[in-house]
Amino acid sequence: MENELKTTNKAVDFLRQHAVLLLAILIGALAYICFAGTAFSYELEDETEVVLGYVGLINELPAAYGAYVYIMLILPGLAVVLFALSLLHRYFGLAGMACMFASGLMNVFLAEFASYGLGYGLGFEIYSQLFTSFTLISASCSLLCVASSERLSVRDISEMGMLIGVAFVLNLIKLFSIGPDGGSVNLQMVPLFVLALRRGPIKGFIACGIVYGLLTCLTDGYGFASYPFDYLIGFGSTAVIGFFRPLIFVDESGAFAKFDKSGKLILAEVFILLSGIAATLLRMAGSTISSMVLYEYTFVAALAYNATYIPLSGLFGVIALMALYVPLTKIEKRYPVDAIRKISQE
Repeated sequence: MENELKTTNKAVDFLRQHAVLLLAILIGALAYICFAGTAFSYELEDETEVVLGYVGLINELPAAYGAYVYIMLILPGLAVVLFALSLLHRYFGLAGMACMFASGLMNVFLAEFASYGLGYGLGFEIYSQLFTSFTLISASCSLLCVASSERLSVRDISEMGMLIGVAFVLNLIKLFSIGPDGGSVNLQMVPLFVLALRRGPIKGFIACGIVYGLLTCLTDGYGFASYPFDYLIGFGSTAVIGFFRPLIFVDESGAFAKFDKSGKLILAEVFILLSGIAATLLRMAGSTISSMVLYEYTFVAALAYNATYIPLSGLFGVIALMALYVPLTKIEKRYPVDAIRKISQE
């Protein structure tokens, strides 16, 4: 009886501690119920209404457009798996949140996007509306879980706002552009890299992917349909650098204590380079997918187009961050983020 009571208490404690996360998993899984119902409709010339589910829409669309729908439908399942893995580490929840947000936003623009491939307009029906609701609510629940583990202090908000402002201004100063409607090379990634390195992956993703991504999406003029991959994932990719923070700002008594000052400097610069490359590759992957699903580029064409400017922007950002490393270490010693985080949690 005593063992059963302990088991029950553990189960109750687990449910209380992870209630919001479990809700995110449940609601995210419910999104797949929407496959069974009517998602879209359109009218024929004789005013007869035709209804389509997601499967029917995929069958109607050309292959290039169908890929958009496939990606959108796969993302919630991937997000649910990542939510479950967040019980092992909270950073999985961050990745799941990005996938779920991207899926919900893609569905918002699916009718407009599909109309280009079909040649006629589509209207939303109840199950497509439910799909958007389920995915965005699930993503919001995950965001609450992620945000609850990272308290935002006044200093956090001030520094993040300042660096976002600097990045926004640098985005307006183009070093050169790729065609009249193409991407451009600028130094906006420098303050975003600094932000992610200083504040870590969770705050870095919220500030760079959600806030800065939304601001630049609204002002760039390419349309909100490009937000999930070009902006949310594109600029949210800078959060990768935050994962390398413990390896870049090394503890004097940590695993690298045996290295001298120059050795630690070299290791830190190497980790900056590796993290910058990873962030740039992730941004390029997001923009390549966006080019394929929004502009009907082939994979090779989309990759070639984005390779003309994204690697250069990433390269400038990495070089600048490596050059700023020594000043950043001095700032870190004077205003240590980890110490501030401990104080705010007490």
